Amino acid sequence: MRRLSVVALGCLTWAAVAACGGAADTGAADAAARVKGGFESLAAPAQALSTQTAATGAARAEAAKALGVPADQVSVETVEPVQWRDASLGCAEPGKVFAPAITPGLRIVVSAAGQRREVHVDGGGRAVVCQNPTQ
Repeated sequence: MRRLSVVALGCLTWAAVAACGGAADTGAADAAARVKGGFESLAAPAQALSTQTAATGAARAEAAKALGVPADQVSVETVEPVQWRDASLGCAEPGKVFAPAITPGLRIVVSAAGQRREVHVDGGGRAVVCQNPTQ
C-alpha cells in the first residue's frame, strides 16, 4: 500500500510540474505561436488595405494637380498591383536613366473632368502620373 502511495505521489508531482511549465511547456509555446501567427495573418490584409488607401490618396492628389481640379473630384477606377522593372515606375522619360530595380507598387487609373489618367505608385507612396506608360 505504501508503495502505491509513493507512485501516486510521484505521478501527481510530475503532472503539477508539467502543468506549471515543465515538460508540457513546449505545447503551450506552440499554441501561443499559432495564435500569434493567426493574429499576424489577420493583420496583413488590414495593413495592405491601409497601404492601398494611402496610395489611392497619393494618386488622386497627383492626378488633381495634373488635371487642375480639386482632389475630391478625382475618381479611382481601378487599382492593380504591379512589380515595376525600374525606378521610373513604368513611366520612363526619353533621355533619363533610371536605376534597374524590381519595385513593388500599384497601377491606379483615375478620372476627372472627362479625362482618364494612369498613376503609378511605389511602396513608399511616390506617385507619378504617366503620360506614356512603358509598363
